[in-house]
Amino acid sequence: MLGAYGFLGSILSSTLAAAGHVVLRQGRSNAAQVPCDPLDARAFRSVLGQHHPSTIINLIAMTDVDLCEREPVRAFEANVQVVESIVQAVGQESKVDRLHLIQISTDQVYDGPGPHHEADTRPPNVYGVTKHEGEVVAQGIGASVLRTNFVGRSRSPNRKSLSDWIVDSLRATQPITVFANIRFNPLHVSTLCHCIERVVSVQTPGVFNVGAINGISKAEFAQSLASQLCLDSASMQSGSYVEMPQKARRPLDMTMAVDKFQRTFGVSLPRVEGEVRLVAKEYV
Repeated sequence: MLGAYGFLGSILSSTLAAAGHVVLRQGRSNAAQVPCDPLDARAFRSVLGQHHPSTIINLIAMTDVDLCEREPVRAFEANVQVVESIVQAVGQESKVDRLHLIQISTDQVYDGPGPHHEADTRPPNVYGVTKHEGEVVAQGIGASVLRTNFVGRSRSPNRKSLSDWIVDSLRATQPITVFANIRFNPLHVSTLCHCIERVVSVQTPGVFNVGAINGISKAEFAQSLASQLCLDSASMQSGSYVEMPQKARRPLDMTMAVDKFQRTFGVSLPRVEGEVRLVAKEYV
């Protein structure tokens, strides 16, 4: 697993291990289980030759949307060049052992009214453009590309999740604005991990939307979370997102049609209301 020490990677590692998979966790730090820079093609091929994995899950990405807009070269390196390096190494290693790549992507490759089907890509910012380019590279070796958005309490000490920001702000009575005109259909991180485990087992190539079967606005998400945790929401106001010159443009509707994933992998995806309840339980 590449990028295994972030928010998703830390939970996904445990989920896969519990399902009986042997998980090797890559990181750039020397303290990582498998320390390696994926952009170092020789070092990465050496790792593959040493461990002979059957599946590579790539979680490496530059996901700060505004930072991607300010530093597009870095965004291209993290979101495209890393995938190119993986594909090159997998192509050579596959001459001996079959390797399947699972590329984790984003719902920010979409724009305009949803729910969006897999062919409806129109990324509105550098982050979305580079993630889509990475998808195209990954498909060159028959990868499973999963476009998704997930929520939950972060286990990473250096990064807060959306729900962390909402709960921490309300508990500290700090004023926040949540957007009523931005919609998405996220999964709880644990649900997403089980979906990824299904893809590891089935290994069907293609591009798939992976989310809840219905959507919710960011404001509705925040209000529901506050209500379930009995938090005073007086410091939270609902507003409308408007574009700001100093920031990357955000898509207003990222909701995705998920029937292709359900049909292909035999998975029944949940409603978003249940996923919000899973988030709330993490803060009780």
